[in-house]
Amino acid sequence: MKKQQNPNNTKISIAEYQARCAKQENNATTTLLLQVVASAICVVVLVAMFFLFKAVYEINAYAGYAVGVVCIVAFVALFVVPICKVLYMRKFEVAVSASSLAKTKRHNAKVRQKLAERIVQLHTKTSNKERWYTDQRVQALMDSFHNKEQMRLALNDIYHTDIKKKGRDLIALSAVKSALLSGFSQSAMLDTMVVGATNLQLVKDIVYLYGFRPSERKMVKIYTKVINASLVAYGISPVSTGVGKMVGSLTSTVPLLGTIVDSSIQGLTNAIFTIVIGNNTIKYLIEEYNLQNLIDNISVPTAEETLKLQEEVKRKLSTKKSPA
Repeated sequence: MKKQQNPNNTKISIAEYQARCAKQENNATTTLLLQVVASAICVVVLVAMFFLFKAVYEINAYAGYAVGVVCIVAFVALFVVPICKVLYMRKFEVAVSASSLAKTKRHNAKVRQKLAERIVQLHTKTSNKERWYTDQRVQALMDSFHNKEQMRLALNDIYHTDIKKKGRDLIALSAVKSALLSGFSQSAMLDTMVVGATNLQLVKDIVYLYGFRPSERKMVKIYTKVINASLVAYGISPVSTGVGKMVGSLTSTVPLLGTIVDSSIQGLTNAIFTIVIGNNTIKYLIEEYNLQNLIDNISVPTAEETLKLQEEVKRKLSTKKSPA
């Protein structure tokens, strides 16, 4: 087998990395913000579920109680569980300083090791038709376990080929699901829940596929888009204000045409939001995967190099101070 070469083996300084790639961030602040955004998703969904329960309860009390129970179970299974699973996933450290460089490299190396072991385990436990990775690439990964650099290159190959392709398949499947489910729904509240659940499930599936989650700052961006998609799903429903009512009034003269157009607009819009959320999730994961690779190329001057630099500076200063 041909030996793989590392395309990103150029050494850089910490200052160059921080300027070009990742800024330092307040972990406490971003963590709190992520919790707020995740809670906001739950609030939006709970409000939608409450109004759905209320609408059914006003028609029939027993049916309302049944819908309430279903909503509680769905809230836990489709919203709370996916969010918690994502937030408790491992992640790479991509914000680094001079004092934390060694610790960050050790942490990222452990994460890569866990990812490599997980890929091999998943590959061996699944049948040929259900496998995400090709046999050749997994074998190359297994052969590289004795060499950290070769293992890193083998992981790069899998992430940029097999996993990337599977991620696109997940996005396409979720987009179709979002379009169909929301397109046939005639309830604004149900649309909000369906779109929110579909997008959260997609984020969870992509994170599970990659084996790690993006940083808190990137997760805030992803979950903010999930909220936006859910609110837009409510806004374009044919029974709510906004685009739905406008289209309904324009097509009311033709039987069934209004319903068909409404459903098409709903489905297409929600599918586009799902595609955007999925693509952004993969984009952030790949960005941080590449950043952790780049961190391994950060060089720190040795004590000898630092001493030589100090002597060079002193010599130049003394030369400038000497009389002409």
